[in-house]
Amino acid sequence: MSKKKKTLLLLFILLTIIAFVLLSFLLLHNKKEELKEEPKTEEKIEKEKHVEEVPEEPIKEEEKSIEEIPEEPKTKEEKKEEHKPIEIPKPKVEEKTVEIQKPKTEEPPITYSCPSGYTQDGNKCHLTVDASLKCPEGTDEGGDPIGCFKFSEAIETQEDSCPSGQVWLQMISLGGPTKYYCYPSYDKVYTCEDGYTLNGNKCTKTIDATKN
Repeated sequence: MSKKKKTLLLLFILLTIIAFVLLSFLLLHNKKEELKEEPKTEEKIEKEKHVEEVPEEPIKEEEKSIEEIPEEPKTKEEKKEEHKPIEIPKPKVEEKTVEIQKPKTEEPPITYSCPSGYTQDGNKCHLTVDASLKCPEGTDEGGDPIGCFKFSEAIETQEDSCPSGQVWLQMISLGGPTKYYCYPSYDKVYTCEDGYTLNGNKCTKTIDATKN
């Protein structure tokens, strides 16, 4: 056995002995207390008997006379009232008017429809098409590679080239000299027809859906 186990075993034995000694001491002490109680003497026994045998006091004549007082005779009216039948009140019946509710007729759900090509969104119809790429308003279409320009902004030049951002044009006239012009160029823009809304490169048209 290890040292720890031996010490624990010794402690357990020691605690057991202490508990046994204390228990023995308590038992001896209780026996001594019982022996110390005095035995009852004959005088004490006689006194206890005397207390138990005390006779009850006789009832006084005054109390008897109070108890033996005769009741007064009842009158005819009192006797009639005694023989009257007890009237039980009838329960009140509350009248209630019951309202009969008419059954509600369920209305069919409302449905909508859109023309062909439109997309339905609730009670609205949407049509989306590609936007048109055109020259800005007030400019002229020169085609590729010229693009968009304005004749009113032409600048005559003797060279066959123009500065960056401008369009070069050659004007040939019958029986006259050839002239060269430079025009400011404009980028094409996306446009939509009337009734459409431009959204980037798309045009959207919204109308009310038809109720079925």
